Amino acid sequence: MYGDGEGLENDRLNTNDSVVKNVIDEWYEKSLYSKSDVQNFLYDSYISKTAIYCNDRSTSEYDYIEIYFASMMRVDNKIPVPSYKCGNTRSLLSYENASIEDKFTASDIIGNNKLKYSVGLMTADELVYAGAAINNGLNGWYSLNAEGNSITNLKSWWTMSPYMLFCITLSSSQSTMFIYNSSSQLVSEIVNNIATIRPVMSLKSCVYWKSGNGSSSSPYEVFIDNACVNNE
Repeated sequence: MYGDGEGLENDRLNTNDSVVKNVIDEWYEKSLYSKSDVQNFLYDSYISKTAIYCNDRSTSEYDYIEIYFASMMRVDNKIPVPSYKCGNTRSLLSYENASIEDKFTASDIIGNNKLKYSVGLMTADELVYAGAAINNGLNGWYSLNAEGNSITNLKSWWTMSPYMLFCITLSSSQSTMFIYNSSSQLVSEIVNNIATIRPVMSLKSCVYWKSGNGSSSSPYEVFIDNACVNNE
C-alpha cells in the first residue's frame, strides 16, 4: 500500500492498495475466505489476524541520487544480518521502528490494521534466514516442491522488501524491490517489471498438526477446535 504524495512519510499513509495487494486479496477471497473444511469451519478461521507482514520502508543510507532501504543494508552484504524486527537497521540491530505503518495486519490489536485479509509476501530477511543469499544461485525449500522442482516453474517472484530508490532525472525516479529470480538468486528488480506473486500467511498458534510430512504424497494436515475458531 502507498500514500498520495511524495516522500516516505506520504508513502506510509497507506491510503491506496497496490496492484499486488489487489491480486492477493482476490486470490484469498476465492480460494480460502468463503470455503470450509469437513467440520464446516471456514479456512479463514485457521489464519492468524495478528500476524505482521513487514513492508519495511525505513531507510539506512542515502545520498542525492540513491536511497537505500534498511532491508537492502541488512541482507545485501558479504555477511548478511537479517532481522525479524520490522524497521530494524543493519547498524542498530536492537532498533525497531516505533511507528506501525510498515507493519501490515488485519487486526486492530496489533499493527496497522490495513489489510482486508491476513495474507502477504515473504520478506528478503525471511529468505536469507531460510538459506537464500544475494546472487548465490542456491535452491531451498522456499523455492522447490517435494520432487525438487521449482514451485513457480522457474518464474521469478516478488518479495515484500524494498531495495533502493534512485533518481533518474530531477523530476523522475525509479524504485526496486527484492525478487527471487529464475536463476535462484535473491536480487533487485524494477517495480514495473513482471514477476510471479507467491502469497504467504500464518496459522494461528492454536492450530495444530494432525498428520503428514509435507510431501506431495503426504501433505501436512492441520486441525482447529471450537475454542480457537474465534481467536485472532
